[in-house]
Amino acid sequence: MNGFTFTLPENGRLICIADCHGNYVLLRRLINRLDLQPQDTLAILGDFSNKGWGNLSCTAYLMYLEKARPRTFIFAGNGEYRNIRYFLEGDRDWILKYLKKWPTRNIYLEWAAECGFSTVTEDNFEEAHAAILDCFGDMMRWVRDLPLFAYNDRYLLVHSGLETLPEDGTADPSCIENDFLQNGTNRTGRWEIVGHYPVANLYPGQMNPLVRADEHVIGIDGGVNTLRLEQLNALICTPDGFYYTFEDSDEAHVIAQDYAPQPLDRPPLIQKWPDVYVDVIRRDSSFSLCRSLQGREGYVKNECLVQDDKGLRMAKSTLAELLPVHAGEIVKLLDASSEDYWFVKNKAGLMGYVPKSAVGDPVKLDAPFAGILPLTSI
Repeated sequence: MNGFTFTLPENGRLICIADCHGNYVLLRRLINRLDLQPQDTLAILGDFSNKGWGNLSCTAYLMYLEKARPRTFIFAGNGEYRNIRYFLEGDRDWILKYLKKWPTRNIYLEWAAECGFSTVTEDNFEEAHAAILDCFGDMMRWVRDLPLFAYNDRYLLVHSGLETLPEDGTADPSCIENDFLQNGTNRTGRWEIVGHYPVANLYPGQMNPLVRADEHVIGIDGGVNTLRLEQLNALICTPDGFYYTFEDSDEAHVIAQDYAPQPLDRPPLIQKWPDVYVDVIRRDSSFSLCRSLQGREGYVKNECLVQDDKGLRMAKSTLAELLPVHAGEIVKLLDASSEDYWFVKNKAGLMGYVPKSAVGDPVKLDAPFAGILPLTSI
């Protein structure tokens, strides 16, 4: 069996975090300010040990947390499930190929460094791997034995997604590597909470948890160490509804003056792969009205239009929203590359452009940027 059932105390919260991808700083900041109570259930939905600079720290911390705190569930993601089996088997060819694909940000090299090896090559592989197994074999086996899913009568927790509940308690490993948020059908009769697939891939410009209310699916992967724009989300489930909060690494700025934009006469043209190539209908000084090859029309920030050998395409962030702000408001600065409008995020996680002149000096925060916010469907 690779799944289990669980119960929730009547007065407790279910809190889900996914895909920190080795960002130990964001993970600790987020968990530390959730004010976890003994009756709360914390679920980490996988992909904590690859792509970042703190993979070992994340893994060690979660091992400790699972042992030290009751009602803490750690699940495997695709970044853990297959990798750890090759590591434990000592598959030389696979590991060296893995290190070539991920030459810096991977847990195997962090293990090696702790054992005194600055790199792992064909020449020192046997010695390095033996030392890693000796020092970190228990950690590897803990990762190997992590469950893939858990459920009760209301929720199903899994890294990527399940269409139905396995009758024998054993799910196919595809449940941690499919694009369920985009393509899956939930037939479990429960709210399915998943990570793996960054919500911005489905709704560009969106990093907050994404609700597919018709399917009873909530995706919470905010793209940490995967996308250019990123945030680490915590989904908070209570008897009263769904809430969320988040942490990110972007610089905070104070708004110097009010900005109340008039809405554009067309909505933003959102990048939807593979429909990324466009024709310009009208080019203005800051935003261009464009039409995609599939006939969608809307505005794109001029700096987000890039010419390549196939034509003019959308790139970077294409969320050409204009964001109302007021003087004294604190925002996160996401993109300051434009000459006229800067791309910012407010405390609700809503993003958009404001005039460069409206953005004041950077500020050091003395409190968390985001509060606990109600989650709405998109």
